[in-house]
Amino acid sequence: MKAVILSAGKSKRLSSLTASVPKPMLKIAGKPILEHNILMCKKAGVDEIFINLHYLAEKITDYFGDGSKYDLKIIYNYEPRLLGTAGGLLYFLKWLQHEPYYVIYGDNYSNIELRDLKVYHDSVDSDFTIALHWVKDIQNSGFVELDKEGKVNKFIEKPKIDNIKGGWVNSGLYIINPGLINDMIKNRDFWMPFAPCIIHEAWDELLINPKKLFSPYMTIAFESTKQGAEMLDAASHPADQTLRPQMVTSKMNPQYH
Repeated sequence: MKAVILSAGKSKRLSSLTASVPKPMLKIAGKPILEHNILMCKKAGVDEIFINLHYLAEKITDYFGDGSKYDLKIIYNYEPRLLGTAGGLLYFLKWLQHEPYYVIYGDNYSNIELRDLKVYHDSVDSDFTIALHWVKDIQNSGFVELDKEGKVNKFIEKPKIDNIKGGWVNSGLYIINPGLINDMIKNRDFWMPFAPCIIHEAWDELLINPKKLFSPYMTIAFESTKQGAEMLDAASHPADQTLRPQMVTSKMNPQYH
């Protein structure tokens, strides 16, 4: 399989840590977040990875090179102007026409087994699968409402609802079938508004065929970079640039196997 790792963004919230290093190159357990993602892909049998670049691009290309040290191939694309998380795929679409592929946010860290996500994707005949993780407070996150089969009913962006205490939110891990995306995604993000359009079959020009969007409940070892940075500050090691994740299990909810 192939994977796209989105790594072009510039983190304004972490400016104290990212003045001289791009956010995906911040470290967890001694390795850049992006390296953890590459190794996760390698473990899942990915042999070709596509990485979009913008901020301090040379920090990434100098470190990873052509991918040969990981026994895989890395192809880069530099974006002079940011294209959004969905637009970041545009240059790579010519290589993504023959089989499902992973899309991963390069500044997110998890210990998910990508093979499990692919098994789920195939088992429900999904065209677009989004991995989710549970958070206690969803008022600052977009969360997903699912039916009993794991199919996405709707997205709710940053709800202001007092009686909702927690929910399943986007983990920045996708599997997408070939042919789903065309060049109409330019300048759009996956989460909002691109993904909801698949559900409602809106923006007919955006979609090639009617599609199915699924999300398995996932329990993921996930620590946002923002939380990690706060932990760094608390530990008085702002120059360390090493995030300390809270590790949990990596399993799919059994009802969706």
